[in-house]
Formats: sequence, structure tokens, C-alpha cells
Amino acid sequence: MRARVAELQTETGPSVKASFLMDMSMFIRRRISILTSNLVIGLTLVLTVLAFLLPFRTAAIVAVGIPFSFLGAMIIFSWTNSSLNLISLLGLIIVTGMLVDDAIVVADNSERLMAQGMSAEDAAIKGAQQIFPAVLGSVLTTIFAFLPMLFMSGIFGKFIKQIPLGVIAA
Repeated sequence: MRARVAELQTETGPSVKASFLMDMSMFIRRRISILTSNLVIGLTLVLTVLAFLLPFRTAAIVAVGIPFSFLGAMIIFSWTNSSLNLISLLGLIIVTGMLVDDAIVVADNSERLMAQGMSAEDAAIKGAQQIFPAVLGSVLTTIFAFLPMLFMSGIFGKFIKQIPLGVIAA
């Protein structure tokens, strides 16, 4: 954007001055930096806590699932013309615990099957199949709990819509 303003300045000559008014990019860059550092710190803390309670491989698989869920949510934000802001981040923060819970259940079941002698691939497939109805029930319950918030009207409805969108998308 700054390059375009400089280009306009050279095109118009010295008689017209082109400049930025209310450049908000600094705030956006700072917010993205905070988001990135918080994501790294959060993943590190989740991985550390899980590593104390679960085998490290299971903890790592659970921790890696969080960024992929957030990436999927970002894609849905893009499709719905929603932005990543403090309100939508609140939805993602709310759902993080639920994502970790579901991932732990599936990963732990797969670990149990591997301990019984199954190959890692077979244990992952069968473990996910065995737990699928419970996880689906958990996910659908969360979606249905937050879904009515998407349809709230008025200014508050527009404001609050970002929270359930983040929860449901992730």
C-alpha cells in the first residue's frame, strides 16, 4: 500500500501530496505478532502438560491437531468474510479445550490398541472408529449449544456472531 501511495505521489507531482491517514497496519501487525507468540506459548504449555500425563508421542499428536483445527477455522472465516479479531479469537480459545479433550480420547484409545499388539496404522484407524460416535456426539453437542448465537439479531448479534463461528469452525 505504501508503494502505491509513493507511486501516486510521483504521478501527481509536487502540487499534490499523497499520504496515509489513520494507518492501522501497525495495530494489525502487532496483533498478529501477539497471536503468533501466544499460539507458540500455548502449544508449548499444552504439549508440556500433556507430556507429563500421556506418552510423548500421543501428546505431540494432540498438540499438532490444534493448529490444523485453527487453520480450518481460518479457511471458514475467509469463506464467510469474517475477520480474525479479538472476538473470533475468544471463540477459538473457548474451543481449544474441547479440541484437546477429543484428541486425547482418540489418541489414547489408539495407544491402548497398539499396546495390545496392533500396528500403529491399524490402531489409529480402529481407535478412531471405536471412539467416533462419542466424539461426534461431543462435537455436535458443542455445535448445537453455540449455533443459536449465530442467529442473534441487532448490533449485539453482529458483535457476538464471531464467537460461535470460531467455535463451530474449529
